[in-house]
Amino acid sequence: MTEPQPLAGAEPLAEAAPVLEAETGTETLSVRRSKTPVILAGAVAVALVLGVGAFIGYRLLFGGGQPAERFPASAVAYISIDLTPSADQTVKLVKLVKKFPDHSGDADPKASIEKLLEKLEIKGIEPKRDITSWLGSRLALGAWSDPQGETYGLLAISSEDDKAATAGLTRIRDKSSQGMGFVVRDGYALIAVGGKQAQRAAEAADAEAAKSPLSAQADFSTARKWLADDQIVVAYADLGGLGRLADKFSKDLLPAGEDLGDLSKTFKGRVIGGARIEQDAILVRSRSFGAEPTQTAAIGDAIARLGALPAGSEIAAVASLPSGLSESPLAGIPLSAALIGGMGLGPSGGGLSPQEQTELNELMSKDLQNKLTPAEEARLTELMDKTSGFGPDLSPAEQKELDALFSKDELTEAEEKRVEELLGGGATGGAGPDIDAVLQTLSGATVAISMTGVADKPALSIVAALAKAPSADTISSLKEISPDLTVSVEGTTLTAKSAGFTAGGKLADDPLFKRATAGAPGNLTFAAYVDLKFAKKAGGPQTGPLTGLCLMAGTDQGDQVALARVLIG
Repeated sequence: MTEPQPLAGAEPLAEAAPVLEAETGTETLSVRRSKTPVILAGAVAVALVLGVGAFIGYRLLFGGGQPAERFPASAVAYISIDLTPSADQTVKLVKLVKKFPDHSGDADPKASIEKLLEKLEIKGIEPKRDITSWLGSRLALGAWSDPQGETYGLLAISSEDDKAATAGLTRIRDKSSQGMGFVVRDGYALIAVGGKQAQRAAEAADAEAAKSPLSAQADFSTARKWLADDQIVVAYADLGGLGRLADKFSKDLLPAGEDLGDLSKTFKGRVIGGARIEQDAILVRSRSFGAEPTQTAAIGDAIARLGALPAGSEIAAVASLPSGLSESPLAGIPLSAALIGGMGLGPSGGGLSPQEQTELNELMSKDLQNKLTPAEEARLTELMDKTSGFGPDLSPAEQKELDALFSKDELTEAEEKRVEELLGGGATGGAGPDIDAVLQTLSGATVAISMTGVADKPALSIVAALAKAPSADTISSLKEISPDLTVSVEGTTLTAKSAGFTAGGKLADDPLFKRATAGAPGNLTFAAYVDLKFAKKAGGPQTGPLTGLCLMAGTDQGDQVALARVLIG
């Protein structure tokens, strides 16, 4: 078996979603229960098959070309799903699916897709005849611009019957007028959606892919080699290309005279990510190439520090804070809000009574299951509003003043000071802590955070190893950060704890933690661990067979890398 490489990497992946026009000259495509276009619905259905496990019993079609071989090299965003990447991944996926009792009996993915599409009740389209009769096990979607500069969503779907694919897609295209075009050849359907000349775009994209496929493009090829070969999901983005698209769209959408700057220069490099199945886990890894190097120092012993946190930690994290923190966007936000806003810590309960906190937990759990009534949704919003304030409540006049200040492009020094007063002090807060001094003190610090009682009685501990000892005035400011935290400073060590936090044992001794952090890369700047078993207590989030989550980010030879591992069962 091929084992995963012990790395991961990068920035959030940009996504591009194609749009399918559904109107014809005389009639509109009738979709009673969903407005999702049928082709995009097919893509989503395949993705759902992967997610819910309707994979058991699928034929093991390990041969055939990859979607990247049928995508044009100039595509700026690409994500593929391969349900049969290798025998190893197939066996592991089947075993993983069995851990989801609600879906372990879904033996035939095509039947599952048919059921999903039938629920959409699309007039004139028969899912079995027009889609699943030819649908293969590989699919990709992405964003691409034609030679005329028009942007389209592309779908590349493997075909087991090109004749049936042509017939089915022709019927679908006839229903969607000029909103869709396609080319079927050699076991793949390449579909363009979202523009008035979609058929011309599909033919142009197919012609480019025949001469210059994405799989042979140098940047993509280099990035793809970094991942293991057998990935269930692969996502890739040309950040500069996405920036150019964003520039174009911003000029079309924003009022005259307004722009977001040259985003093609702001976003640099490329990023790739992949997901594969491990034993009882899903591993997601990503890496940037050619992006701006991070200025944040690595934590040489990040996993050891994480493992040293209390064994009862339901959420635990260690992070290296960047230097020059006072110049970052955090400078305009009170540190108390950044650290504990909305978590209901301490005696004050974040503005909620114990009964309201319990009610909030129950509503959030129902929200995750999409079971809220309209009245419950309104109540959830009301409770969330009570926990998300930045500092003390403002009077209506103060809120109006703050809104007016936020609407300005530039603030004077006096106005900036007034914003800080309103955010940090309100009508009763007084001067409050010196936020700039606090942020300067935390610049370059290494912070360890532990949280317990997530579902019912949240308690928090923060320990920061500071770059230098703070002054007496700064220590006073640190102690004013929040009434819910007891803050102390000894030399270069800052400790902040909420009432009720107790420590005992070490995370490193927990077998679940050891599984989650196995194969961690070096040069980490951030690592976090979430024990999902504890999160289910007292009406907390319903996570099914998910038991743990680990997130890590760092650098490798100047590139940004990231890893996420989800433990199942």
